[in-house]
Amino acid sequence: MKPDVIAQLQTYRQKDKFSEESWKKRGLIPSPKEVSLAMSTLINDCLDEVLGKDPQSVTNAEWQNLLINNLAKVSRMEYDTEEREFLCDCFAYIADLLDIDFGLALDSFMYGADMARSLALDNAPSGNYQLRTQPCDGCDNLLETWVIERAGVPDFSWFVVKCNHCHAYTLLSVGSGIGELKRGNYEFVEQIRKDQFTYAEAQARVAHLRKG
Repeated sequence: MKPDVIAQLQTYRQKDKFSEESWKKRGLIPSPKEVSLAMSTLINDCLDEVLGKDPQSVTNAEWQNLLINNLAKVSRMEYDTEEREFLCDCFAYIADLLDIDFGLALDSFMYGADMARSLALDNAPSGNYQLRTQPCDGCDNLLETWVIERAGVPDFSWFVVKCNHCHAYTLLSVGSGIGELKRGNYEFVEQIRKDQFTYAEAQARVAHLRKG
């Protein structure tokens, strides 16, 4: 796990992920405070477990099992559909930072295993694709990137993108091992190399774009 990924996980840990504003960005009436607090505890406990591991000694399979175990703590009976979808988006973001393919597990949680397998077949482009997602900074909708080819290249840059839904700018990181990408529901704005700029400098560039 690279230092910038740890920084992003730590920043996400500190974020008020289920604030009233976050609910409204999703076009939803905020859930009761006690529900939002319980949801925040579930995600933060998962993040604490991730951040407590030595990233050099954890395999992808172990990361995936960690996420599955934390997802299993979510009681489907205690949360409505919108709340479960919000939680799944949070887990998806963590999985993307860890470079873990977690979509099938999330779909199985939401819709059941049989429907999840059907969705995986229906939604993926033809070929050897993998979907990677990251929440939009403006509306919290998941920005979708399809990995067309894994070429074993390092994760050498961020992408500044503009959400098709709310038109907000987000600093996108798609991870390593990618030779070709197919963007989903966003527009590409510019590329920022990680060997030339720090994560803070890249975020400052995004902030500058937001000001116009």
